[in-house]
Amino acid sequence: MADAMEVPDLEEWTVEWGTEKITLELHEAQTLQDIQNLLEVETEVPTEKQKILGLKTRSKEPITASTLVGDLKVRKNKFKMVGSAVILKTREDFDDIPTIIDDMDIDFVPDYSKIGKKNATYRRKLEDLVKNTEINIINAPRKGKKLLVLDLDYTLFDMKGMRKTSDQLSLKRPFTDDMFRRLYPYYDFVIWSQTRWQWIEIKLTELCIIPNFNITFILDKTQMPKICSRTKRGMKTHQIKPMELIWRRFPEFYNEHNTIHVDDLGRNFARNTQNGLKCTAYKHSSTAKFTDTELRDLTEYFLLIKDMGSLKSLDHDNWRKYLSNNRK
Repeated sequence: MADAMEVPDLEEWTVEWGTEKITLELHEAQTLQDIQNLLEVETEVPTEKQKILGLKTRSKEPITASTLVGDLKVRKNKFKMVGSAVILKTREDFDDIPTIIDDMDIDFVPDYSKIGKKNATYRRKLEDLVKNTEINIINAPRKGKKLLVLDLDYTLFDMKGMRKTSDQLSLKRPFTDDMFRRLYPYYDFVIWSQTRWQWIEIKLTELCIIPNFNITFILDKTQMPKICSRTKRGMKTHQIKPMELIWRRFPEFYNEHNTIHVDDLGRNFARNTQNGLKCTAYKHSSTAKFTDTELRDLTEYFLLIKDMGSLKSLDHDNWRKYLSNNRK
């Protein structure tokens, strides 16, 4: 059977920005908007401040954000971009970052040919986050405890179900309370969701997670920088949850050896893949609540590894196999 997801042919395009030359890998089905999103990641020039020069279309149609790469006509795949980079990003600057459709995921592959330059850009963003992020401690970090960083939407509750019911508790994933109760002696909890912190606090309260259980602190979408990853459909921009932000701010408590990040979207692990554990998305709660055992099984897994000095030897992709092999 043929592969349903054939990898499109990618072409290298060169964008001149001042004295810099930026290389993008594009395919013909991408749009000018995709190009501008990639340029924003590479240069930190917001898309609305970019001026693209030297592009024409083969169809003679006016160029718009939806113009396809396949319709662009330019000599040697080169054009210019003019615009000034944002020097410093504050909490408010992140509020307008577009979210990715929350029930879609993408496969990411590091682009090793450009890893040095991309790392330099990412490190700059991370330094800004570490320096400028305000973290409000709800319950003090505890020495000697491991850390569970938990996503909210589709991990702990059925977000889409909110459109169908006003009973928020009915949307909570089965075994959520049991997980917090049984793991608290060994793990601190951080909630990190791709939405505004006000919304997160409201939902955690409606779901009776706050104040019933001790959450150490909450992180939101403003602490999620954008990166670009190579996918089967070309280079894509997306936000991530960098664990280094936590490790740098709380080095005496948390590090790469004692942190697990549970999320239904694998792209959020792009910079900390070894610490990521991808759970199944919790949806259709009206029926799934009778059969879903994901958090029950994860709780057993986390209890099995609670006494390990370092978690770096574990492959969380195989957590179910590990659980099956070690169940008493």
